[in-house]
Amino acid sequence: MKVIKEDSGLMIVKHRNILFFIIAIFFVILGFGATFSPNFLISETTPLWFGLVFILSGFLALFSIKITTIRLDKSENKISILKKRIAGRQNLEEFPIENVKEIELTIDFSSSSDGKNSYSYQLYFVLNDGQNKELGQNVTSTNKPLNSIFSSQIKTGKRIADFLGVPFLERRPPTVQETLSTISKTIKDSIINARE
Repeated sequence: MKVIKEDSGLMIVKHRNILFFIIAIFFVILGFGATFSPNFLISETTPLWFGLVFILSGFLALFSIKITTIRLDKSENKISILKKRIAGRQNLEEFPIENVKEIELTIDFSSSSDGKNSYSYQLYFVLNDGQNKELGQNVTSTNKPLNSIFSSQIKTGKRIADFLGVPFLERRPPTVQETLSTISKTIKDSIINARE
C-alpha cells in the first residue's frame, strides 16, 4: 500500500499486489513452455496436462488479483474505496470523512501444527458506528514478522490518520517480553495478597 498523491485536500492511496502478479505471470510462462516446448522442463516426456495446469493456475491467479484505490477528498467530505479486478469486476464503497473515528493496524499471529508461524497485517478505517472498513488487502508473512511490511503499514496508517486528523492505533498480540512481564506481575501480586 502506497500513498501516490497527497496535498492539503486530497490523498490517494493505492494497493497493487505486484508480487502475486509476477508469480501468476511466471506460472503462465512456465505452463506455455511445458506445453509447447518439450525440452523446456526436466524431461522430454512432460505430459500435456502438466503445462495446462500451470497455464490455468496462472490465469486464475491473474484474474483474482485486486487493485485497491482509496481516495480521501476533503473538498467533497468523502472517502471512496474502489476495489478492481483485472477481469473487470469492481466494487465501490463511499462514506463521509467525519464517520471515521480512527485508523487501526491489526496484527494477528497464528501457528500451524507443522510449526509454521504466520503474521498478518491489516489497516482499517474504524467508523463511529463500530464498523471496520479495510483499507487494502491483508498482508501476510510467514515464520517471522517482516519489519519492512510492518513499518510500511505503520507509516501509511499514520499518514492517513494525520491527513484525516484522527488517532492511529496499533493492535497486536503481546510480545514474549510483555507476556512474561504480565505473568511475573500476576505472581508477585498473588504472593502479596496471600501474605495480607
